[in-house]
Amino acid sequence: MSAGPARLPWVDSARGLALWAMFGFHLTWDLAFFGWIGADLRYSLGFHWLGHAIASSFLFLVGLSLVLARRARGPLLRSRAFWRRWATIAGAAAAVSEAARAKRAACRPRWRPSGPQKVGGADGVSPSA
Repeated sequence: MSAGPARLPWVDSARGLALWAMFGFHLTWDLAFFGWIGADLRYSLGFHWLGHAIASSFLFLVGLSLVLARRARGPLLRSRAFWRRWATIAGAAAAVSEAARAKRAACRPRWRPSGPQKVGGADGVSPSA
C-alpha cells in the first residue's frame, strides 16, 4: 500500500475548529430555544453574524479541501469515493430536511380562527354590560 500525499495539518485543524464552532453555535441556539439561557440571544445581531461567519469559514475550508484533494489525486469527479461520499452527504441532508419538514407539520395548530376576534366591548377595552 503506497502512502498518500502528505496532509496539511493546518487545514485539518481549521476544519476541526469550524466543526466545533458550528456545534457550539447550534448548542447555544437550542439552549436559547428551550429557555435554558436568554432567548433573546438567538435574535441578536452579533449571534446572527457569528452564525454566518462560522458557516462561511466551514464552507470555505470544505472547498479548499476539495481543491487540495483534486490536485493530490487527480480528477475528483471521476473518483468513486467522491461520489459515494457525495451520496452519503446528500442522503443525510435530505433526511434532516424531511425530519424538519415533518416536525413543522406536526407543530402547526390544528385550528384557525374563523375571522377577526373581538376583544372587549365597543371601546375595545371593557365588555359592554
